Amino acid sequence: MSERTQGELLFEEYLRSVGITEFEFEADIPDCAQKPDYKLLHEGSILLLDVKDFVPEAEDFGLCGPYDPCVHIRNKIEEGRRKFRNLKDYPCALVLYNCDKPLVDLSPEYIYSSMFGDLGISFPVDTKTGIGDIERAQSVFGQGGKMFRYDKENKHAVAPQNTTISAVIVLNHLPVGQKICSAALDKWQQEIGRRMTMEEAFKAIETWTETKTDPWRIQLHAIVCENPFARKSWPRTLFNGEWDERYGAVDNVVRRLNAGQALRDWERLSEREPDFPDV
Repeated sequence: MSERTQGELLFEEYLRSVGITEFEFEADIPDCAQKPDYKLLHEGSILLLDVKDFVPEAEDFGLCGPYDPCVHIRNKIEEGRRKFRNLKDYPCALVLYNCDKPLVDLSPEYIYSSMFGDLGISFPVDTKTGIGDIERAQSVFGQGGKMFRYDKENKHAVAPQNTTISAVIVLNHLPVGQKICSAALDKWQQEIGRRMTMEEAFKAIETWTETKTDPWRIQLHAIVCENPFARKSWPRTLFNGEWDERYGAVDNVVRRLNAGQALRDWERLSEREPDFPDV
């Protein structure tokens, strides 16, 4: 049994935080030489997960200029494809964790861009005047998605592939404390009817250390990105804690399907939701 990576340790911490204590690490799978990192039993079904860490390297810190935010994610999806190659009878999920590797963005936009193709903008153009109608612009998926097979010219998606991967799950820490602390300070100022002095603010923050209002508080958080073309669907009754969120396709549009109450309350402090193109 191999030593746990940082991502694997964090994933086990996450499992325990949502009440999952029975899981196997590198369990033997019948008729399969490959060993996914984790095996879970959920509602009578065996689920398999493989954790991939993004680890910084020396050359990462000398990069400059433009970069492709999806290239590293697509490499991990390819690794997951190889791991799950002979496990088509099981729901399989790839778990991604960034150990501070620069230029790796695991937001849902880039997860789905890595899956379905580069994000772009499409709008109609009048062929006579050459003028485009920007007001009708919409986001689209382009080329390079790992969940599609493309034609010989690599221009058009012709069929889904890598359908054994049921979902890509991002594991990270949300820096929830700063916004919560700021909101608490605003509420206090409203109650006293004046702006707090710097000394009063520092004293308040000091009393909130190691509480839910601690400005340095972080929260373990999972983002489930479903693969709508998967052979086996990832269960929607799993990984939907109060800080978790889930994305999937509805009528060929990727959207957020669910978010925990604690996450939604925190987001109201500065609302933002990703905008996706059609699949």
